Amino acid sequence: MKNLIILIIAIVSVNSFANCDDLYERRGESLSTLKLGKQCLKDLIATSNLSKDLKGEAISDLSYLMFFEAEYYLDNDEDKMLAALNKAKEGAEIFGELNDFRVYRKLSQAEQAALAEALYNFGTITARYIDLKGKWEAIKRMGDIKKPMSSVIRLKQQEYAHYGAHRTLAIFYLKVPGIAGGSIEKSKEFFDVVMKQTTDATGLSSYPLNNMVYADYLFEVDKDKEACAQLAMVKNLTAADIAKLDNGFEFETGEQVKEAARRFAANKCQ
Repeated sequence: MKNLIILIIAIVSVNSFANCDDLYERRGESLSTLKLGKQCLKDLIATSNLSKDLKGEAISDLSYLMFFEAEYYLDNDEDKMLAALNKAKEGAEIFGELNDFRVYRKLSQAEQAALAEALYNFGTITARYIDLKGKWEAIKRMGDIKKPMSSVIRLKQQEYAHYGAHRTLAIFYLKVPGIAGGSIEKSKEFFDVVMKQTTDATGLSSYPLNNMVYADYLFEVDKDKEACAQLAMVKNLTAADIAKLDNGFEFETGEQVKEAARRFAANKCQ
């Protein structure tokens, strides 16, 4: 009987997660849909029977919805962004002390996959929060980008997080002054991995944000024509093209198309 009860609880948890996952995927439809997704995840997290990997994943997904809400629906609300950052950190800490591979090595594959997602969200949201707050916040939180992203790469889980971490570190080394550890050479090393592993025969990445930030690197090293070509690939994407990518970030990719068009014009590309 006890095993049957455990099985029933597990099935209910999985079904609940599926409902939340559907709302999560529809986050770009409306603010009300996103709020339903947040509440669904909060209710799921509040249950006591979740496995560590499912709980970590649920907290991580909640942090991303909080981040998405702050950025796209609340015009980059700094307080909401900070709350999302702290929630993402909470999701990562479910698995032990941050960036402690003595602990991480002992986790199951499912737990490592959930951890990779949590660490990636923590680093990504931290980077965005720093963008909003400026250089003094960057000085204080620089390690909260570099260390989690390095851990994600070492974990070798979740393709989007693995190569997203490479992208984030490429941007990190590109933007940070040399005196604080910035390096064009290191930036190029990370970009080389991203652009080799995530692009098709035309050079378009399955995550077009990669093309956009690679353009930033190319502008920095005075390869303006090549940079404009990267932006052109993104700005010319149609809704059908975006759907074919099937990368889980359809709404965000649509916003990146608009931003690529703006940057294409701003840089006087032809």
